[in-house]
Amino acid sequence: MSVEIISYKDISIIYTNLSGLAKEEGFEVLQGAVDVISQYPPKSVYSLINVEGIKINSAFIDEIKRVGKSNAPYVKGTAAVGLTSMTKLIARTMIKFTGRKAELFDTVEDAKEWLYLVHMGEK
Repeated sequence: MSVEIISYKDISIIYTNLSGLAKEEGFEVLQGAVDVISQYPPKSVYSLINVEGIKINSAFIDEIKRVGKSNAPYVKGTAAVGLTSMTKLIARTMIKFTGRKAELFDTVEDAKEWLYLVHMGEK
């Protein structure tokens, strides 16, 4: 999978698609996201990450934390899809701890709509 820029309504979203990847491949894609996002002005990026079907362990959680910290200055809002009940619990804890504007969704479409609402100042 990959990191790509997708359009939704009148915004651009950095879509990090990790769905179905092995953890090692996921690490490479996450680094690619850091490389792309760091090219944008501060607080200008709408980020969507899809982790559907990826097996998450403590090393992967640590990598997500590292990437989140690296991307924090650039990101205005983050939406995540594809989490299990257990990983949602972990993600919600990380969101509270970091204080970032982030939300978890069951579908990519719902995630894109939420990012659009963040852009419009409604979230």
